[in-house]
Amino acid sequence: MEGKIISYQQKLCWYLDDYTKVLVVATDHVNNTQLSSIRYALRGRPVILMGNNHTMKPCVMMHSDKPGNEAYIKLIPHIVGNVGFIFTNDDWKEVIDEVSKYERMILVARVDVVVPPCDTGVHQSHVSLVGSSEAALLAKLGIRPFSYDLVLRTVYENDSVFSLEELEDPSKFDVATSGGDVAPAEEKKEEPAKESFSE
Repeated sequence: MEGKIISYQQKLCWYLDDYTKVLVVATDHVNNTQLSSIRYALRGRPVILMGNNHTMKPCVMMHSDKPGNEAYIKLIPHIVGNVGFIFTNDDWKEVIDEVSKYERMILVARVDVVVPPCDTGVHQSHVSLVGSSEAALLAKLGIRPFSYDLVLRTVYENDSVFSLEELEDPSKFDVATSGGDVAPAEEKKEEPAKESFSE
């Protein structure tokens, strides 16, 4: 058992050193078959690493103790619940788009489904779907409680951790990844008007 933990620690440290981005993803209801399909699709590029929180947290803390790695400690608060890491040097959006292709469909939603009053844009002929295929009707409304995949929570990049709110707002994400705030433009000083003298 101890040998497996040491091997896991070494692997996690290697990945943190070799990749510039760490995607923290929720893994609720994602099974091994689904994970295998995602790993196969991402082979040779991003790497997926799973583990329990009691193993992942000490490994990240140990790695952050090394000089130059202090920023990795920011990952600790996000290792909560069923989560895993995706390590990549690619655009994180492209990675998540690829991962989402391997969602798992189920017959019974694991959460309550509430459809708010709104103009659905669904033709009345599709009402007959209710009772026979609620999943198909909800999919037309953009509600997908019958599918599960790796859900992005946060992204670690350039010594910073970005929330979903920041990731969805390009202006906030671009400023953060640039390494600081955009410098304000210099104010143009007005030259004093020259006095004219008449003879």
